[in-house]
Order: sequence, then C-alpha cells, then structure tokens
Amino acid sequence: MKKLFTYLISLSCCLFSASPILAQSLTENWSFQTQDRVLSSPVIDDNTIFLGSEDGNFYALNKRTGKEQWRFNTRGRIQSTATVYNDIVFFESGNIFYALDKMTGKERWKYDPGNALWGYKIDPYDDKRSRATVYEGVFYVGSSLGAVLALDAETGELKQTINSEYGFSVRSSPYVAEGVLYFGDWRGQVYAHSLDKNELLWKKRTYEKKPYETFGGIASELLVHEGRLYFGSRNPELKAIDLKTQENAWTYADSTGGWIIGDPVIDEEVLYIGGSDNRKMFAFHTSGGSLKWTFDSGLNVYTKPVVTADYVIFTAGNAYKPDAPGKLFVLNKGDGKLLSSYEIPMACFSSPARDGRNLYFGAYDGKVYSLRLRK
Repeated sequence: MKKLFTYLISLSCCLFSASPILAQSLTENWSFQTQDRVLSSPVIDDNTIFLGSEDGNFYALNKRTGKEQWRFNTRGRIQSTATVYNDIVFFESGNIFYALDKMTGKERWKYDPGNALWGYKIDPYDDKRSRATVYEGVFYVGSSLGAVLALDAETGELKQTINSEYGFSVRSSPYVAEGVLYFGDWRGQVYAHSLDKNELLWKKRTYEKKPYETFGGIASELLVHEGRLYFGSRNPELKAIDLKTQENAWTYADSTGGWIIGDPVIDEEVLYIGGSDNRKMFAFHTSGGSLKWTFDSGLNVYTKPVVTADYVIFTAGNAYKPDAPGKLFVLNKGDGKLLSSYEIPMACFSSPARDGRNLYFGAYDGKVYSLRLRK
C-alpha cells in the first residue's frame, strides 16, 4: 500500500508539472468581416493591424478590438503582405504598388508599371505575392512584370529595375544582406544581385527537369543565415545554398513529392518551414539539414510560422477544397507535438502575426481573426 501511495503521489506530481505544457487552449478575441478572401498576412504596428483583402480594400484595424480605423480601396485584389516603413505602409494590389500614410490611410503615392495586361493568377495555386523589403530608404519588391522593382520610399520614384531571366514573374519576397539582393522567379531560378555595383553576381537554377507545368516556381520569402540562402518553392527538394560557392550545402528530398513551399524561419539554428501535399511542418537542423521533427497537419501549409521560445504556430488549409475548414496549430517547439489547434470555417493561407499571447490571421471566409493562447 505504501508503494502504491508513493507511486500515485509521483504520478500526480508528473501530471501537475506537465500541465502548463499540455493544457493549451485557443479562444477567440474578435473577428472582422471583409467581403472576400483574405490571403494577405497581417502586420502589427503599435496598436494597429494592417492587411488587405481580395475585396480590393486595404484595412487598418485596432488590434485590441478589431474595429476598423480606416480602409483604402484599390479596385484590385490584394494578396500581398504589407511592409511598414517610418510613417508609410506599402503593398501591391492588382499589379499596382501603393504607399499610404499609416495613420490616416491617405495615398502618399502609387506606382503603376503599365503597358502590360497581367493575369490575376498564373495558375489555380498562385496564392502568394511578393512582400517588399527596405534597404537604404528603397522598397525592393517582386512584380508580375518579371522584375524586382526598386521604389523610393518617400516619392515612389523608380530607382532601379532588376530583371529576371526571360521575364518570369517574381512572386518571392526579396532579401538584402551585405548589399546583395536575393530573389527567385516563377521559373525556379534564384538570383544574387549587387545593389552597390548594380550587377548580377550569379544565378542558379533550382531543379534539372520540370516534370509538370506548375512545378518549380519560387514563391516564398528568402532568408540568409550564416552564409546560406533558404527559401521555399514548388519543389519537393529543399536546398540550402552556400553563398560563396553557389553549391547546395545540403538538400532534403521529400519522399511524397510534395512541395516545400512555406516561408522559412530560423531560430536557434533550427529551420522551420511548411509543405503542401506532404501536409507537414518541418524542423531541420541548419548545420547539416537533418530532420529534428515533422508534424503532419493533414492540410496544406503555405504560410510562415510564428516561432517563440516554446511554440511553433502556423495556419493551414485544403488547397484543393479551400471552402473546407482550415486550422491554426500550436506545436511544442522542442519535439513538434501538438499542443492545441483551432478550427476555422474555411482554408487559411494567411500567416499568423503574434503580439504576446494574441494571434492574428485572415482566412478564405473573408474574416480576420484574433485568438488568444491561454494556459
């Protein structure tokens, strides 16, 4: 009996100590209804959330209440995630680029490349647009025109055009490191361009054969870490490219053939990135590319995870039936185990943004959601 009592005490202590990790729950703070799908990812700036909807409106919402502060109508669908720089919020809509005053929503300037009839979608799964990066007061952003455009942040003046080979659209979000601009195109080629010298340093094709039409395009954010370049693409092979040699430092080949297309995040030498038909969130050791863990979400993962000291948080949906329910997942960062999930009525290809324990994202049902992660 004494042994049994000791065992029960020990078991209860274990359960009690584990409960802060296991007893996660997600509750809704608020939701805001737009008139069409929300593929854009929210950006938090002080007390405001900025994002666009395919209803053609760009919204500023109060992050605590979800109430609309202002909206700006572009008359074009918005998929791109905004970039906030000083007092400007910048984004693309219908292949036109807008800079708004972030406090009032008034147009500061816009840039319309013109002279081209671009399709809204290249194919049915073309759900991502380039997000601008800022370098020395200039927005660098990919375009359907087949180039990265360099636009003066204050005036909108076109400072530079950095073309892709053969004019393939640039859906990827560029990255600047040590004066070098990195980006990828719809053909699956990645580029390194010196901004100081205004010259191409190198380019690299990311596959040898194109087995089907929708294969190969680079449509994720690019990321440089410890001398290597990381990005997601319509390719089941994830590659870490050595910037000195342009060779593959390591390669991971997914056995299912599913694209590894999410936006990469690196934290404590671990790379987190989502996949499509493999339905997984991956965690790789950056040193050699070995898997730390994978989690099968049962849904397509196109988005960028939020990585905290304890959690990996991401959204997902069914790319083939986007009207089917989507989910937000909370995983244990250490082992990839599911801690909590929250089902929403339709697919979610909007990356979550985090403010403390509050999470924000959009979905195919046209809503912007705010959830709170509770213990």
